[in-house]
Amino acid sequence: MEKEIQVFHPLEPYNPQPFTPKAYNPTNEVRRQHAFPRFGHTRDFGVLMNGILSDGNSDQAKDYIVGICGSSILILCIAVVWFLVILCLKVAGQKRVGFLAGHIERREMKPEFESSSNRTLSAIPEEEERNETEVNNEELPAPNEETEASLATPLVISNTIFDEREYAREEKKFHRKVFGVRAAFVISGICVIISGGLFYGKGVASFDDSLNTVRVGIDLVQSTANDVINLTDTLLADQETLEQGLNDTRSSVVHRQEICHSTDPLAAQINKFADDLTTQIKDLGSRLRDEVSRFGDDMRELIVLTQDIDEKLYQSDIFFYIMIAISIVLVFIILAMLVGSFFAAKGISNRFTKLVTNVILWPIFTFFLILMWAFSTLFLVGSIAGADFCIRPDYFVEEILTKYQDRFSSIIFGFLIYYISGCTAIPPGQEEIQETMNLIITVADSAHSLTNILKNETLIELENVCGMGKTAATALQSGSLLVHDATHAVNHALIRVQDILSCRTFNPIYTTFVHDAFCVKGVDGLAWIFSSALSVSVFSMMMMMFRAALYPIKESRSS
Repeated sequence: MEKEIQVFHPLEPYNPQPFTPKAYNPTNEVRRQHAFPRFGHTRDFGVLMNGILSDGNSDQAKDYIVGICGSSILILCIAVVWFLVILCLKVAGQKRVGFLAGHIERREMKPEFESSSNRTLSAIPEEEERNETEVNNEELPAPNEETEASLATPLVISNTIFDEREYAREEKKFHRKVFGVRAAFVISGICVIISGGLFYGKGVASFDDSLNTVRVGIDLVQSTANDVINLTDTLLADQETLEQGLNDTRSSVVHRQEICHSTDPLAAQINKFADDLTTQIKDLGSRLRDEVSRFGDDMRELIVLTQDIDEKLYQSDIFFYIMIAISIVLVFIILAMLVGSFFAAKGISNRFTKLVTNVILWPIFTFFLILMWAFSTLFLVGSIAGADFCIRPDYFVEEILTKYQDRFSSIIFGFLIYYISGCTAIPPGQEEIQETMNLIITVADSAHSLTNILKNETLIELENVCGMGKTAATALQSGSLLVHDATHAVNHALIRVQDILSCRTFNPIYTTFVHDAFCVKGVDGLAWIFSSALSVSVFSMMMMMFRAALYPIKESRSS
C-alpha cells in the first residue's frame, strides 16, 4: 500500500510574553549613607571605578578614597584620644580625679568629728580657771558643779549636732556618687549587650541574608545557563539530524547530482526545491554551528564564573563565624563584669572578682574593644562605598561590562546590556537571532513546497517522473517527512532559546543579584554592622570610664 504524505502545519511562531521590569529606586539607607560627610571630597563612585579599570584619573580615585576614609579616620582619632584620656586619668590617681582613676575611696570623717568635740570639752576647764581667778579677785563665790554644767553642756551639744548633720550630708552625697558610678556602669553594660544583639540580629544576619540571596541568584544563573546549554546542544543536534536526513535522502534516491533525471516539468520542480533546500540547510547549519556554539561556550564560562563566586561566598562564611563568635564572647564578658560589679557593691572580693578585674577587664575586654573600633571604621567605609555604587548601580555595571566586552565571544554581551538596562532597547544579538529565524522559515517553506508536490504523487508516478525505482521513491517521500520534522524541531529549539533569553527570565536574576542582594540587603546590613559596632565601642568605653564599679570601696583616713 502506497504511503500517503500528510499536509504539514506551518512553523510555530515566537510570541514573546510582555514583561515590565521593576524600576529601581535607591532605599533611604542608601541615600543616607551616600550623604555621609566627605569633607569636600568627591562622592562619585565612577571615578574610583575608572581608576581601578586604569583608564581614569588616579588622582580623582585617590580623592574619592580619602573622602570615604575621612569619617573612619576621624572616628579612630576619637577612639585613640579617648583611650589616652582613660590612661591619663588612671595615672593621675584617685586623689586628683576621683573614681575616674579606677577606684572609689571614702574618707573617714568620724575621727575628725570626735577630736572637735574633745577640743571643745578641753577648752571648758581653762575657761573655768580663768573665770575663777576673776571671781576670786572680785571676791565672788566660786561657781559650783551645776553652774559648770549649765555653761558647758549647751556648747558641746551644739557642736555635736552640727558635726553629725555634716557627716550625714557627706555620707549621702558619697552614696549618691557610688550609686551613680555603678548605675552608669550597669546601664552601659546593658547597652553593650543590646548593641551586640543588634550587631548580630540586624547587621550580621542582614548581610548574611544578602549573601544567601546572592547564592540564590547564582543557582538561578547556573540553572538557566545549563538550560540554555542543553537547548543549544539540542538545536545543534536537530540541525545535524536535518542535514543527515537530507544527505541520506539524496544518497538513497540516486547517486547523481539531480534527484529526478527527467525533462518532465514536475521533475524540474522537485529538483529545484531539493537543491534550494540543500543550500539553505547548509547555510543554516553553518550559522547555527558558528553562533550557537560560541553562545554555549559563553554560558559554560558563565557557570564557571558563578562557581568561583560561590566558593568565595562559602569562604566568607568564616568571617561571619568570627563575627558571631566575637558578639557571643563580648556578651559573656559583659555579663561577667556585671556580676563582678554586683559583688563589688556587696563588698565581696574573691577569685572571681579578681579574675574579672585582672584578666577580663584589661587584656581581653580591651582587645575586643579595639577590635570593635576597627570593625566599625571598616564597615563604615564599606557601607559608604556600597551606597555610592547603589545610587546608580545599573550604570556602573554597564561600565564594567563594557570594559571587559572583549571577553565575550558571542551575542551574550548584547543580551547582558539588554537585561541590565531594564530591557528598554532591542538587544544587539536579537538581529542575528531574527536572521536565523528567517532562514529557518525559508527552509521550512522549501520543505513544505517539496512535500506538497510529493503528497499529490503516487509512488508509481514518482518512479516514472524521476526515473527511479520503488525503493528510491519511498526513500524520497520518507526523506521529505524527516526533513520537515527536523525543520520544525530546529525552529522549536530556537524558540525555546529565545524564550529563555527573554527579559522576564534574566532581568529578575540580575535584579536579585544587584538590586536586592547588594543594594538593599547588603548596604542595609553594612550600615547596621557599622552603627551597632560603633554603639558597642562607645558604651564599652563608658564601662572603662566607670570601671571603678568593679572594685570594692576603699577606706582612707583623712589627715
